[in-house]
Amino acid sequence: MPQLANMDEFSTLGIREDLAGALVSFGFERPTEIQSKTVPALLDGKDAFVSSATGTGKTFGYLVPILQRFLGVSTSPYCLILTPTHELAVQVDKEFDKLTKAAGIDVHAILLIGS
Repeated sequence: MPQLANMDEFSTLGIREDLAGALVSFGFERPTEIQSKTVPALLDGKDAFVSSATGTGKTFGYLVPILQRFLGVSTSPYCLILTPTHELAVQVDKEFDKLTKAAGIDVHAILLIGS
């Protein structure tokens, strides 16, 4: 079970309990620096250009606000994520599935890769 104290740190960013619990279950003890900067801005509907080293939590830093802002808004596709490489597209798709399953959210992603 996720530790409540850790979940509270994510909640201060405005993250829903189910998504905060998922992040804690992944081993995040607290929001990373990039998450602390991006999540509130993206939840407020602001644009963001996010650049940070590998392993700093960037992917969850934008997936969490996407899920939180658009859940229940529509059953139609509501987000398009473009990546510069096939490998990154696969990684984002896997992290999306991991996050939605851990949060108990029934949302699906479709991975499209061209060449």
